[in-house]
Amino acid sequence: MNGDVHRKMQEGINNCKCVVVFITSRYMKKVASEDALDNCKLEFEYAARKKGRNKMVSVVMEPEVRDTKTWIGPVDFHLGGKLYVDCGQPTLFPEKINELHSRILSVIGQSRKSVIDSLLEYNSIYYF
Repeated sequence: MNGDVHRKMQEGINNCKCVVVFITSRYMKKVASEDALDNCKLEFEYAARKKGRNKMVSVVMEPEVRDTKTWIGPVDFHLGGKLYVDCGQPTLFPEKINELHSRILSVIGQSRKSVIDSLLEYNSIYYF
């Protein structure tokens, strides 16, 4: 990312319809830290403030953070009571990507059919 990283993060959050949060132990610790300049902390807190929990999708990336009772800090406060997509088991990753896609579409208020229809309208899908 070139330029002012914080401004770019802010623009990205302001211009998105959905924020996807990839949760790991390290990420939660960074967001919960006292380091006011940590980019993870700044980005998460800004996203939570601007978009709210209903526009955020949690993706668990490690088996050890599947239990939301172990979540800490702002991640727990904003997302701890929500369902998450569990990508903590690599063998199920392709299946979970479809689940994540569906969750994002649900958050932004679109169906898979409407996305496919709009792609077909713009000739973005080619059949071989």
